[in-house]
Amino acid sequence: MASPVCRRLNLLVALPILRFVLGTCCVGHIAYAQGGEGIINLQLRGSGNNSPQHPCMVSLITEGEVVQQQEKMINDLVGFWHLRPGVYEVRVEGEAVVTEVKRGIRAFAGQTTEIIVIPRVGMGTHVVEYATGALSREEIAQRLKKLEALVAELQQKR
Repeated sequence: MASPVCRRLNLLVALPILRFVLGTCCVGHIAYAQGGEGIINLQLRGSGNNSPQHPCMVSLITEGEVVQQQEKMINDLVGFWHLRPGVYEVRVEGEAVVTEVKRGIRAFAGQTTEIIVIPRVGMGTHVVEYATGALSREEIAQRLKKLEALVAELQQKR
């Protein structure tokens, strides 16, 4: 019988291969992480004739520092493993490629976060920023409006 370490190693090797072969169906929902670590899986998807033909550098950034980096071709999968739970930024850049930046990607302990990036040929930067806090801007605005109404009501009673 194989030791727990060997079984885990076999699982860590077999699951990404299986996921690559099967695509994103059902395997993408398996949490590979153990304990307090998280995973961010990124799919580099092509956009037809507007897809770059050169490799792209995929960087994972937190607190202003690159923590992991991989060079990949279009239609490759990128896995960032052994992540501390927290908020990350993913940056995809390359020769004659519009730099794609996704901010506010959260890694959860014991879970896998799946994201998709579609790099395009061109110049410049395209930034997508997801809410990093628990409340969206709209929710905060709505709460602030209610609070202002309550303050106005209290001032009238005085």
